Amino acid sequence: KTTKVDQKAESGRSPWQQQGEGLHQGVWLKLEIWAKGGLVCSAKAAPRASAAISAAMATGEAMASAPGRAALSYMMCGVEVSPHC
Repeated sequence: KTTKVDQKAESGRSPWQQQGEGLHQGVWLKLEIWAKGGLVCSAKAAPRASAAISAAMATGEAMASAPGRAALSYMMCGVEVSPHC
């Protein structure tokens, strides 16, 4: 079983990246799982979430239109997110 520490060591960096869409004030990290029609390498950090998303994609109904992405978010207390969508 691969741990988060193992994954960080393999890639040299954490699979969690700063959310960069400019929608917030504070610390908001994301773990991207699905993008551009498939699982991305950081999906290995969340195998159960990746399996669930893959199963949903197999139906052909999920993520049919842009932006077609799935990610987990981690927000520190006090984050303020601007209204969007």
